[in-house]
Amino acid sequence: MPGQKCSAHVIVFATLLLLIFSLSLLQFSDTLAQVASPHLSAIEENGGIRLEWTNPDQVGRWAILRSYDEFGLIEDTIAFTMGTTWFDADGLSYPGTKAFYRVVPWEPDDVPNITIGIEDFESPAPLLPFEDRDNNPVVDLVDGGAFGEPGTHMLLGGDTWKVQMLDDPIQLDDETIWAVDAMSDPTSRLQMIGLSDGTDDMWYVLWGQYAPNTDSLIWTYQGWYPEEDWVTYNLPVGEDWHGRFGNNPLIDRIYYVNDSSNQDDQGQLRFDNLRDATQAHPNPPQVAFDWQWIAHPDPDSVIVQFQNWSLDDDSENIRFLWSFGDGTSSVEEHPQHVYPIGGEWPVTLTVRDGWDYWDFLTHTISNGPITQPQGNFSIACMGDVILARGIQDRIDQLGQDAIFAGVRDVLAEFDLRMTNLECPLTTVNTGHPTKGILFRARPLDAAILRNEGFEWVSLANNHTLDYMEGGLQQTMDVLDAYRIAWNGSGMNDISSRQPILMNYNRLQIGIVSMSNRDGHYNNYQPFLDAGRDRPGFALWNRTGIETTVGLQDSVDLLMYQVHCGSEYSFFPRDGDEIIPGADEVEIDDPYVIFSLVPDSGEVALRHYAIEQGADLVICHHPHVIQGVEVYQGKFIAHSLGNFVFDLSYNETMPSMILQIDIGDTDVDGVSVIPAWIENDLPVIPTGEFARSILDYLSYYSELLNTHLIRPPGEEIAHVQFDTTYARDETTGARQVQLNTHTPQIKRTAPQFMNWDGYLTEVQVLDAPTGTRIRYGRDILLWANMEEEGATPFVTNSPYEGYSTDIFYGGTRSLRIQIPAGIGSNYISDFVRRVKLQTENSHSFLGYMRTQDVNGATFQIRFYSNRNDGHVQQYEIGLNGTNDWSAVYQDLDNVEWNWNYLNVRCNQEPPGNSEGTAWYDQLAFIEWQDWQDVDMQGVVNIPYPSGYRYAQIQMPTAVAPPDGQIVMYYKRAWPAQYAPPQDLSVGEIEQTVR
Repeated sequence: MPGQKCSAHVIVFATLLLLIFSLSLLQFSDTLAQVASPHLSAIEENGGIRLEWTNPDQVGRWAILRSYDEFGLIEDTIAFTMGTTWFDADGLSYPGTKAFYRVVPWEPDDVPNITIGIEDFESPAPLLPFEDRDNNPVVDLVDGGAFGEPGTHMLLGGDTWKVQMLDDPIQLDDETIWAVDAMSDPTSRLQMIGLSDGTDDMWYVLWGQYAPNTDSLIWTYQGWYPEEDWVTYNLPVGEDWHGRFGNNPLIDRIYYVNDSSNQDDQGQLRFDNLRDATQAHPNPPQVAFDWQWIAHPDPDSVIVQFQNWSLDDDSENIRFLWSFGDGTSSVEEHPQHVYPIGGEWPVTLTVRDGWDYWDFLTHTISNGPITQPQGNFSIACMGDVILARGIQDRIDQLGQDAIFAGVRDVLAEFDLRMTNLECPLTTVNTGHPTKGILFRARPLDAAILRNEGFEWVSLANNHTLDYMEGGLQQTMDVLDAYRIAWNGSGMNDISSRQPILMNYNRLQIGIVSMSNRDGHYNNYQPFLDAGRDRPGFALWNRTGIETTVGLQDSVDLLMYQVHCGSEYSFFPRDGDEIIPGADEVEIDDPYVIFSLVPDSGEVALRHYAIEQGADLVICHHPHVIQGVEVYQGKFIAHSLGNFVFDLSYNETMPSMILQIDIGDTDVDGVSVIPAWIENDLPVIPTGEFARSILDYLSYYSELLNTHLIRPPGEEIAHVQFDTTYARDETTGARQVQLNTHTPQIKRTAPQFMNWDGYLTEVQVLDAPTGTRIRYGRDILLWANMEEEGATPFVTNSPYEGYSTDIFYGGTRSLRIQIPAGIGSNYISDFVRRVKLQTENSHSFLGYMRTQDVNGATFQIRFYSNRNDGHVQQYEIGLNGTNDWSAVYQDLDNVEWNWNYLNVRCNQEPPGNSEGTAWYDQLAFIEWQDWQDVDMQGVVNIPYPSGYRYAQIQMPTAVAPPDGQIVMYYKRAWPAQYAPPQDLSVGEIEQTVR
């Protein structure tokens, strides 16, 4: 009966012996240590036997053995557990039969130290000069081996570059690991060991002061280990070589380098015991599990009891992560889970051992005819989130709930939410010794992520080691405690590459998280990427991709979340031109310039991941949003930008929520929801503001041959995976006025060409010779004066504010109203300066209405940097009383140092009566080059690039005498979307220069 002591047919043994036992489901053998005997008891309970025992020696994991033979000659292992209790559901299944139980500790073997010698430096083969680099070599064999062993070791000094030819070349495969003992006085520029097959070279930098920006060197260990101590370096030469060169080489030479080419760099490097250590490394855990169905009180549900049979033959520390196939997870060893009836669920168990090696196994369990849905869920991906620095002040001022308040309703619509966590959650005080900027958030603020429903965060970024190994470990522990999945960093390169396997609605998503911002370009020693023997993030390169992309065979969708790309530099990137990277700079450094287009090397690596089998590559780090791309039918987001961040550069304010819709078995669609960072926190923009951000992304996506389309009237844009779709289009017409630009040229004012659809063509019928057209886009994004998510203007006096009864477009305008007798002007200007591309021509366009003003103007001001450096101003406007008028200024020759823009809405002192000026619909247009019209008077425009403005010019000699012409245009959109509504012919617009 439940609760009573075991009846006579159950016998309990508590003896611990040296034995070998076998398991029917999982065969193994191991030695069981002699330790103090636990006290074992058994209780009949719920039709089975509950075993309980003490753990006097704090054993890590137990094996439970059952026998029906009192001598224990035939025993079955019925469970492994890290607990001290177990329920044997079958314990009373054989009436009249005696069951005998024992619990014994499971103890792993030591890792075998099996190595194959390559060079012991007792009598090494001759060392030859390497090319012309061996200028002042010092090479000695010194008595005493590494770690006090007998024999000799090799010492390098001076400026030494040596090559050792191997009599017996060594074949590498993907698994080959070499080890070498080394000691350094690291004042040399570079201290390295390298290998070659005679065609390609690969170098490992062990110590040194110098970090050239090149991919030919592997920087993993530089600066990490202590100086002037013997250290063993494990070098995964097989996977590193294959990742760089795509083959498994026959190594015929080894390089030894102590580069002291400068007079002041005179360190020494010592080597001993170079060997193949492939077989001297731990094995990953062996993963196995099964399950039992248990009745549930609700007939529409069923309980599943999972039994974990996983073992590790060289580690007693084992951690578990279950993903149950319905979006939930567990870290218990033997969890129970409730499923609805009628489902088929991919259940994944991931096991990590004490060496941070890992493996996983997926079984699909089914409980009857399938009635539950498969797939058909949505994922939200966002960019960089920090909960440190200025954001910590926001938390203290506003509370935890305020951080995502502006996007909460939108995020709640998704099934899964993912982001990059760009700060450790730690109380550790020891920061990285060479990094200039360190982030540290409070562990308790992890609740912000949990409360907003974030299921996963990436830890692969350039701040993951801001508080070194202790800070990283605490961050991982905190996230575990808050039940937030994470990956991308770990205590070695193997653990940092561990995927997260996230199951939802019977589909399995594999997420690999990596970064390439390792710090070597700033010489931030020790560098930030993980090595075989040091913590950090998983390095995003061909090697990292090749060691993880095989997951595609085990998951339905393989996603790479990657922290990569150029963050910022002192000079803009010009296409593929390599610009030296800047140090991490302080907030609002006046020289920071962001890369709005990914460089070709970054794009190629993302393409490589797709070519190898990735379904999605989601990137972040540059602090700005970049275009999206469809490549070989798969999706790449080149930068999601910031999401919760306290930078105050104007370029970093546009943001996005990437919506990934999953169908029955695959990606069903990808969309972009615009976002904006207002006072460090994300909000969802609306109206024209939302459309302008989506136009911005459409422009940069079209540069990547990808169509990002906003349906007419909507505030979301969709990626078109198939660009052969049918298009609808409309033709509009507008009567416009040519104005004198120069004595030889007449031009129209810049023409805004409506929000809906995408401009594809502008035409002038019967265009005279010399007619030219140009098209452009507004780079201000938010200057329409509407309340749509941003506050771009400074209104800091009682005479400045917004009018909701007088406006040119939308529902309000900016108003400056100065009473009579006030003797000073008032100005409302931008909160932040706007970055210009000085190689382009530009125009300013704004609308103004005035009443009794003594000068109302737009002041267009240019600066050489963000904070000062005023170099030029244009002032255009109206006097007296005027109805709404277009006021514009063409700027065909922007000087090289006009790097930043501010537009100020100004009113001069009004005189004897009150003066009022209204300002609305400001735009600063970045133009493409003028183009000659074709024989039909047409200029075609790239589709769908988000160009909303056009301008026409003609030679004065052939222009109509009254200056009036009709401009025709076409706008297009996918036929699947509703047509635009604003198809009417426009009015002639009054223009004032």
